Amino acid sequence: MPAIPAVDFVSQYYLPFVEKIQISNREDSNKVFPKVWIFSSNDVDSLCTSTILINQFFKHDEIQCMLNCVTHYNEISKILQEYKNYSKQRELVNICILINLGAMVNILHSLRLWLGEDLEIWIFDFHRPAIDELMLTIGGNYNNNNVLILSIQEYNFLVNSKSGRKKSRKNSSNPSDGQTNESSSTFSSNNPFASLSQTIDDLDILMGTSNGESQSYNEQIEDETDELFGEYCGDPSSLVIVQTLDNSITSERIDGNVLWYSSIGISWCYINRYIELLDYEMYFDLLNGILSKYTGDMSNINSKKTSNKKYWPKYIKNDLSIPLYRHWNLMDSVYHSEYLYSTMGLWKTENSRDTIMNRRVASGISLKDFTTKFYLLEKEVSKKVVQDFPKGFSGFESGSETASQSLQIPVFLKYLPSIVLDSELHPHLSSLDMAQILHTLLTNDCRLADSGESFMDAIVSSGALNRMELKHNTMSERLLNEEKNNENDSSKLNQILGKDQKIQLLFRDCFRVGLQLLDLSGADFNQINVFQDHSWKQLKCYIEEAKLLLSLKLKYVKMLLSSSINGGTLIKHNYFTLAELNDIEISHPLNLRIVGYSIIDIISRNRDLQDKLVIISKNSTNKVATIVGITPGYDSNSPNLFGAIFSKVIDIILEEGQGLLGEEHFFVQDEFDFSILRIHANFLEQFTSNLFKYIESSKHILTNSI
Repeated sequence: MPAIPAVDFVSQYYLPFVEKIQISNREDSNKVFPKVWIFSSNDVDSLCTSTILINQFFKHDEIQCMLNCVTHYNEISKILQEYKNYSKQRELVNICILINLGAMVNILHSLRLWLGEDLEIWIFDFHRPAIDELMLTIGGNYNNNNVLILSIQEYNFLVNSKSGRKKSRKNSSNPSDGQTNESSSTFSSNNPFASLSQTIDDLDILMGTSNGESQSYNEQIEDETDELFGEYCGDPSSLVIVQTLDNSITSERIDGNVLWYSSIGISWCYINRYIELLDYEMYFDLLNGILSKYTGDMSNINSKKTSNKKYWPKYIKNDLSIPLYRHWNLMDSVYHSEYLYSTMGLWKTENSRDTIMNRRVASGISLKDFTTKFYLLEKEVSKKVVQDFPKGFSGFESGSETASQSLQIPVFLKYLPSIVLDSELHPHLSSLDMAQILHTLLTNDCRLADSGESFMDAIVSSGALNRMELKHNTMSERLLNEEKNNENDSSKLNQILGKDQKIQLLFRDCFRVGLQLLDLSGADFNQINVFQDHSWKQLKCYIEEAKLLLSLKLKYVKMLLSSSINGGTLIKHNYFTLAELNDIEISHPLNLRIVGYSIIDIISRNRDLQDKLVIISKNSTNKVATIVGITPGYDSNSPNLFGAIFSKVIDIILEEGQGLLGEEHFFVQDEFDFSILRIHANFLEQFTSNLFKYIESSKHILTNSI
C-alpha cells in the first residue's frame, strides 16, 4: 500500500475517480446506490474530517456517498450484513474510505470480500500503526488500490527516517539478501506496518480470525516499526484533509467552515493528549497561514472569493482555555475531570468532594464564586478563581500520607492558539470550546453526578447564557414575537417550557451549541429557521426538540455534524404522518431512522398525530431521495408494513407506465421495524402521490395495522 502526501491525493486519486464516475453517469445517470462508502470512527476528529470530505469533495462533485459511524469491527460487519442479499448494489461501490479506524482486524480483507476485489480503499488515520496487516511504500508509482494519506510533515518525516534509519537485524545478518539502498525513499513490499496481532489475540479470536493470521509478528517487523515510527500518533486527520484541498486544483473549495472543522479536530486531539503542545501550536500556525492566504487583503486571486464568503473564523494567538465547558463551574469541573482528579491525588481521599471544598477554603475563594456557573462570572473574576485555586493544594494531608502536590496554574489556565467564531449568536466560541462540547456529547450520558438533573436542564435552569444578548431581531426574537401574537401557541409553549425567561435561555443555548451542531455544513446562521415553511409552524410548540439535540449521542451527533436543515413539510394523514426534510444530508438510512424516532417522540406528546411515520430526506444537490417508513412499538404480531407498501406503490407506478421509472431508479430494503427506499428525485413526487392514494384506497385492510 502506498503512503502518499496529502498534496498528491487530489491529482493522483480523487480526480481520476471523479472522471471515471462522470463517464459512468453519462452512460447511466440514474443509479440510486452510493458509489462511495465512508467508515468513520465515533470521535470528534473523525466526524470533522468526514464532514469536510463529504461537503468539499463528494457533495461538491455530486457524487453519492454513505457515511457509517462505527466504534468497533462488529459494527462494520453488521453494516455489511445489511446488504447481504443485495449483491448487485454492492458491486456499484467503487471506493471505501476509512477514517481513524486504526487496528481494525483484517478490515481490508473483509471489505473486499463483501464489496469486490477491485474496491479502492483510501485511509485517513492518526493511529500508528494505521491498520493491521498494512503494506507500506513511500514514493514510486501510485498504482495500488489501497492508499494511506499522510500530512506533508509526516510524509517528509517518514522519508527522512527511511533514508537515515539503521539496518534491521535481518539485514545485518544477511546483508546480501534484499538489502535496501539507503539513498532510496521506497520501501520494499515486504516491509509492512507493525502487525498488531500479538496485542489483539483475544480480539482476533472473537472476530473468528485464524491463528496463522494472528502470528505473523517477528523481530524484523518490530525493528522496522521502532526505527521508522517510534511511539507517536500521526497528524490529525482533520489537518490532513485540509492539506489535500490546499492546492491549485481544489483551493477554491476551502472556506471558513473547512478551517473551523479542522481546528475542532486538532483541538480534540490536543485535549485527549494525542498530540503535544508544540505540535498543537504548529498545526494552528499552519491553519493561520491558510486562513491568511484566503482572507488577506493583499490576495488578488482570492479577492472575489473573500467578498462572497459566508463565514470565516478568526485566528487568535492567545485564547484562554479553561476546562470548565463540561460541567459549568469549578467545583464540578474538578470533581468530574479524570485528569485533574488524578493530578491532585483526590483518588486517595475517602471523601474527595469534602477535600475539594477544604482546598477551596485554603485558596481563599468564596463559595459563591466556586459554585457559580462559570459563564456568569465576570471575566477578571473567572481568571482569579482559576489562578487562586491551585494554591490550596500546596502540600495537603491525605489520611496518614502527606502528598506534596505540584499542581500548577497551567493545569487550569492555559493560553493557546485557536480558531474562534464571533457572531451575534456565537460570542467567542473557540475550537477548544467546541471540541470539548462535542467530546462530552459523544462520550458521556449528559448527566451530572451529584443530581438527577440532565445536562441540558442544568444549562437552561442555571441561566448560564443570560449575558448573551440577542440583537438585531434574530430568529429567536422573531419567533418569540410571533408567539406573543398567537395566544394559543404561547399557551402551548408555556405548558411545555414554562415561563418566557426559560424559553429565552433555551433559545440562547440552542443557538450557541445546538445550531452549531446542526449546521456545521456552513449555512448562514442569520438565515437558519427550521420553522420557516408554513407547515413547520405546527412544530413551534415542540421547541423541546432543541433540548434533545444536545442529549442525543454517537450516531445522531454524527448525523448532526453533516446536516443542514433549512425547512420541510409535515403532513398528517389518517393512518400515518409524512415528514419531508429539505436540504438535509444524512448519508446512512439508519440515521434517518433515528431522526424519525426523535420526531415521533416529539410530535406524539400532543397525542394528535399518529405514531407511524414516513420520513423523506432530499437535498437540492443530490439526485437521490431516501425514504424511511417507521412503525414504533412493533412486535412479531404487528411488524412494519411499509416495505410491502413501498413495493406495492412502485409496482403500481410500473404497471400504469407513469413515467420512465425502471429498476435502476429505486432500491428497497426491508427491515423488521423500518423500511428503506432510495429513489431518483425525479420520481419522488410521483411516488408520494401514489403512496397516499394506495393507503387511502386500502384503508379497510390497513386500519388495524397502519
